Amino acid sequence: KQRAERDQRLRGRLREEGASTMAAIVEKWKLLQGMGRPEAMAAYVALVREWPGFGSTLFDVDLRASPVGAGPQRLWLGIGAKAVSLYKPGEPEPLDSFCYGRISSFGASDSSTFRLSVEDRDLLFETSQVDEIAQLLNTYLAS
Repeated sequence: KQRAERDQRLRGRLREEGASTMAAIVEKWKLLQGMGRPEAMAAYVALVREWPGFGSTLFDVDLRASPVGAGPQRLWLGIGAKAVSLYKPGEPEPLDSFCYGRISSFGASDSSTFRLSVEDRDLLFETSQVDEIAQLLNTYLAS
């Protein structure tokens, strides 16, 4: 029963996020009316390049909250060439960002839990993409 309720809440949240995203896309699309395809593409690329996470790979994660009794928080983990950032889904500005010099360690706790140690903080994420996250972090740290 709890699983069914959790699944129902998740479906509702996904519907809300989908509707919100679609509304934002339609609003931006209206601003492009009257432009030719090349102009619209150039405007889009110029806009996207302004985003702090431009070029980052985004992963859906659940941040395990540290306060007792608080549930996990759904976030995007953005891994880019210069930093790892945390975003609320759909929000352009990161909640927090960590340059690679601040990351002391990272790794899989198990097949669905990823740990990121940043200075004196340990962040635990639940995700189905543990291996992909670790591989990408290894690639950026090696270069």
